[in-house]
Amino acid sequence: LLFVTMLAAVFALRRLGDFDTWWHLAAGRWIVEHASVPRTDTLSYTVPTHAWTNLQWLYDVLLYGLYRLGGADVLVVCATACFAAAIWIALRTAARFCGPVATSVFGVAAVLIAEERFLIRPEMLSFILFGLVLRLLMTARDNDGRGLRNLPILFALWVNTHALFIVGLVALGAFVVGALIGRVGALPSQW
Repeated sequence: LLFVTMLAAVFALRRLGDFDTWWHLAAGRWIVEHASVPRTDTLSYTVPTHAWTNLQWLYDVLLYGLYRLGGADVLVVCATACFAAAIWIALRTAARFCGPVATSVFGVAAVLIAEERFLIRPEMLSFILFGLVLRLLMTARDNDGRGLRNLPILFALWVNTHALFIVGLVALGAFVVGALIGRVGALPSQW
């Protein structure tokens, strides 16, 4: 599992080359300088007065803060750490259900598939938050559901950093439906 996590870090360690990163930095700078989230597309030359809902405003602010701390190098290192952490969380969760070899094989496949998305963009936080949400849902029985009280915090962060929070809501809904079906006894207990 450590090898697969290190592999993810190697693939994620790359120079800052995605032009959207600069746009997110500009949005974060604007938010910090004006102490508010813009309601219009202030960064657009052609339509600066059009309505705009910046769903990832918190990501933009965090990214800009990191950039101010250490420039592009800090962004690259933090992105590498985010992707490695996301893979580690996914592997640790998967290892609960299958052995380390199968987990590692699936992990390598996941890294190879996701590698093209290892960019300094808001989804780097979505990978971590989705992994944490799944982990809380899959381990809820281990601690009598006490960990589930952290779901609102994770979703509050996720909603303000990336639009993929909807995937987390779908996962939550699937677990709720599964729990309800399990209580009714419509499926075999092993399922």
